[in-house]
Amino acid sequence: MFTKENTHFQLWRIFCILASLYSVAFYYFYQAPLFSVIFWVGQFLLIHFVHKSIQTGSRWAFLFYPVMMTLNFFVMKISFTPYISWRFDSYLNAIDSNIFGKNLSQILSTYAEPLYSDILSAIYICSFLILYFTCFLYLYGASIFQVRRFHNGLFSLISILFILNILLPTVGPYLYLKTPLMEGGEITALNNSLILQYSNYMDSFPAFPVAITFFLIFSFIRDFKIIGFILTPFLVLITLASLYLKFHYFSDVCLAIILALICFFYFSYGFKKNKIY
Repeated sequence: MFTKENTHFQLWRIFCILASLYSVAFYYFYQAPLFSVIFWVGQFLLIHFVHKSIQTGSRWAFLFYPVMMTLNFFVMKISFTPYISWRFDSYLNAIDSNIFGKNLSQILSTYAEPLYSDILSAIYICSFLILYFTCFLYLYGASIFQVRRFHNGLFSLISILFILNILLPTVGPYLYLKTPLMEGGEITALNNSLILQYSNYMDSFPAFPVAITFFLIFSFIRDFKIIGFILTPFLVLITLASLYLKFHYFSDVCLAIILALICFFYFSYGFKKNKIY
């Protein structure tokens, strides 16, 4: 049963069920690795024990979610990328073209400078570092109510992003349009290397870094106001970075912001402070 206090658990279960069904089908029809079936089914079973631990009041059980989130990116590349032939980039690129005349990343690339590329690449890398830093900050320095409210909202959001990655896989403008990544200095080269090495080539829609950054900074403003206001410029910079670096479409970014704000406001109001879930 869905309640505001267990939404993250239910959505993560739905994601695991969907991933398990895909992996079983790919194992049966395409001889995909059996490991992927074991991983997704095992995660579905394990989450029940984690949820029981959370129900007893354990805050550190929430570490399960950032750990599994990280592993999921890598296992999705093994489990799904080689076997899902369809991509929805043509539809997203058409939206850009209808609004702006052509892909927005191509328009922004006309203003490309090595300095801009380095700054925005650093912002893009930092968005993931901020995610892990924030998870540990809440676990270590927030009340148990704040921990529950924050992690419920964040990992409900991430569950939705994962589900959309599987149902509507996209590779992003730089691969779909067969254009080179932005050039710059060492920071840009590092960011490009990380993208090429660790992307699972189905996670452009919605824009994960944008969604997560919006949710995190709004959470900071609510719970740690000074940090939140200091980081507010990141909202503009991560949006610009995702488009300028050719990693995401305009529609990726728009939906990411909408989902982040829905999850933030939904869990910010009416979340029961004393309810054990």
